[in-house]
Amino acid sequence: MPKAVAENLELNKSVSAIRKALKETGRPLSQFKKEFEARQNIDASAAAQWKKANSHALKSSNDFIKKNGLPLTKYRLF
Repeated sequence: MPKAVAENLELNKSVSAIRKALKETGRPLSQFKKEFEARQNIDASAAAQWKKANSHALKSSNDFIKKNGLPLTKYRLF
């Protein structure tokens, strides 16, 4: 089965599951959409805060790898 067809089938299953969940809860799609968008905003905000709080550690790690290379590189099989 071609990849595009398989992806389409998976998407159809997802859409069917969403429709079923909407029917079972009796809630409108617009409400789910608003909740989903709010959750995405919270996730993006949390990610930005984490990145800001850990920027020093990330920079330190990146500097170490630039200077010394990846640890245990000699053991890699690829």
